Amino acid sequence: MSASDVLGIGVGALLAHGFSGAVLGVAAGGERSIGVAGRTGPAAADPPLTAAARFDIASVTKILATTTSLLRLVSQRRVGLDDPIGRFLPAFSGADRAEVTVRHLLSHRGGLAPWWPLYIDAQRSGRDPFEIAVGLPLASRPGSTRVYSDLGFLLLGGVIEAVTGTGLAEAVTALVIDPLGLTGTGYAHPTPGDALVLASADGDEVERRMVETGRPYAVPFAAEDFDGWRERVICGEVNDGNAFHAFGGVAGHAGLFSSADDLLTLGSALAGGPSGEGLWSSAVAEEFFAASPDPEQALGLRRYRADLGRGEEDVLGHPGFTGVAFGFVPGADTAVIIATNRLIGSEVTNDRLWRDAMPVWREALAALPPAPSPHDHIPENHLPEKHLPEKRENK
Repeated sequence: MSASDVLGIGVGALLAHGFSGAVLGVAAGGERSIGVAGRTGPAAADPPLTAAARFDIASVTKILATTTSLLRLVSQRRVGLDDPIGRFLPAFSGADRAEVTVRHLLSHRGGLAPWWPLYIDAQRSGRDPFEIAVGLPLASRPGSTRVYSDLGFLLLGGVIEAVTGTGLAEAVTALVIDPLGLTGTGYAHPTPGDALVLASADGDEVERRMVETGRPYAVPFAAEDFDGWRERVICGEVNDGNAFHAFGGVAGHAGLFSSADDLLTLGSALAGGPSGEGLWSSAVAEEFFAASPDPEQALGLRRYRADLGRGEEDVLGHPGFTGVAFGFVPGADTAVIIATNRLIGSEVTNDRLWRDAMPVWREALAALPPAPSPHDHIPENHLPEKHLPEKRENK
């Protein structure tokens, strides 16, 4: 069975969870395969997905935009991992803020709260939402514990802007999107063209419920404090409330649309494939990919122990709230992706999606054609004799 056949069966099975569409993809050794099933949205009239579809990658933006941009800026020595955030954002000062570093925010140990509805706060107070984020009190002492924080990556987006002297979308385009040739990736809305777009959610219902219930994060607001809640199916605009309502779809923690092919290109580059050569220092990449004080957290990336066909190994990656996840194996030129609209018709967890995709990825990777040998196009009688036994054994 070919890799495409494996992915086709696997992605079709995912639709049993109840969402409308799904994409699975794998890449290794310069080869890749993508499987697609379902429709772009919940209506029977919505068109079928294609392999070129764009989707809101939610928190995978933290990797494609923010972490990879900082990987380049640290490699260029324009940013130091142990630089204080206040060096770049002078308003981030007072109390324990002087201790918070770039490394702290990348590893979610900066002491920032996980989330705050900046769009509600800004509408009520009339203040700039980024200024609100910079001024929020720390929830814990910097470095003391890992607390996953959208706010930390929002600030890192501000660091990138301060260093480059450009807007975040322009900086990410120059540092990541253009050098890697990610033609299907862009901030705030799907890139131009004929590609279909996967709907992401039934309005702002999830965040509205968070505000109404105070779960999982207690906030001093009510749903009635905001008059901009979306009640339509969200398709072609950013799902995340802070990114969409407060920042026009451009933020360090969310806001990118991308395609399966582009995410596989990014994963292959980070995994050591040729598209990443010369873009960052291998020593800096090694530091980014190493375990932080929390074994399951690297700098900007989650770390998983998983078996993609070679036994258990470190797979680095990240999930996105909309139902997207991406991973790669450092040094192995191997990448995997899944994209669904899990918030439409289902709220199955990203962890469950990852578990369901793992055996499909493993079988599909095993079915990919082997990477071409450097001697594949040289007549065998022209090969040095010492190469011939190895070539015969690999057949």
